[in-house]
Amino acid sequence: MKEFKSLGMEVRHYPSKDYSIVVSDRKNSIVVIKHPKNPQDRIAIWFDNEELSKALADYFYSIWKKAKTVKL
Repeated sequence: MKEFKSLGMEVRHYPSKDYSIVVSDRKNSIVVIKHPKNPQDRIAIWFDNEELSKALADYFYSIWKKAKTVKL
């Protein structure tokens, strides 16, 4: 997160135990699912699907509005 901040990016946090989402350009996206008993064990699913990536981006931005700004 410090590296993102140093590049001038806004960093926010929204508590999520089980998953995270990365959407690069509304054409590609990644969903990372964490193992419930071992959070270090994860499965990443990469999607090269514009429709799904747009839907995930819309979901991401709905959560972004609720997330708290991270101050480092």
